Amino acid sequence: CRIEEFENDPKSRQSADVVVEATGQAAGFGAAMRTVRPRGTVVLKSTFHGEWKMRAEDLVVPELSLIHI
Repeated sequence: CRIEEFENDPKSRQSADVVVEATGQAAGFGAAMRTVRPRGTVVLKSTFHGEWKMRAEDLVVPELSLIHI
């Protein structure tokens, strides 16, 4: 399913068990974080160029798993 479909449907927020982020952009990672459910998994397929910021509590509080492949 495309991330835009989830982003446009409020019921879909925090509903996916696993989200694969492969855009290579910080915005794609943000969309993945908004889409995955608490205790879900975000898989990073991307290689980010430059800096991107993430708050640790965005992973820790909802108990998310972050995997980079």
